[in-house]
Amino acid sequence: MALLGHPLIEEDFEAWTHGPCLPSLWRRFRDCGWEALPEPDSAPDLPEDVRELLGDVLEVYGNLSAKYLEELVCNEGPWMEARDGLPPESRSENVIRKQAMADYYKRLYQRMNN
Repeated sequence: MALLGHPLIEEDFEAWTHGPCLPSLWRRFRDCGWEALPEPDSAPDLPEDVRELLGDVLEVYGNLSAKYLEELVCNEGPWMEARDGLPPESRSENVIRKQAMADYYKRLYQRMNN
């Protein structure tokens, strides 16, 4: 949303204990536990700008550990705002506002590119 002006995913992320979560994806892959997710059989047909953006994200974050990514995102504004002061170990289904994500990551992108 910050770079393309529209969400790539319509479903709302929730501010779960270990970071943002899409409940539908969690239900789909919950049986994997802490194991790596299986390779997909196919990829969706995405517009070129979306493919480029996802490639850039993968290049920057793809080699980072899950624990590092958790620490990173749990210290970012949109997740903290949605948690609204809950202790880190407390369950939450609070929605992370799309506009909060767009604003936060747009500012972050601008700071990194100035």
